Amino acid sequence: MSRAGIITLSVVCCVFGGLALAGPQGLRGLTYLLNVVLAIGLFVVAGKDLTARGWRLGYLFAGAYLLPLIGLIVYVGLSNDRPKVNAGAPST
Repeated sequence: MSRAGIITLSVVCCVFGGLALAGPQGLRGLTYLLNVVLAIGLFVVAGKDLTARGWRLGYLFAGAYLLPLIGLIVYVGLSNDRPKVNAGAPST
């Protein structure tokens, strides 16, 4: 998944988190469930992406997705200006 896709899903996750806290009473449980599912999915995807960008502890940093809004901030900060590392390229 691309960096833009991960950031977009992060924003959607934040929206569902906000709806779970302050949305319509009848939808809070469903929006909370969607928020948790997205956060777990983003943990995996962002961890893989950060690891591909050369962060040895990419999954540890991506664990911030389990905290409200913090995961988005951490991912944007760590993935900014750091290209993915191509493991198959010969070093010169």
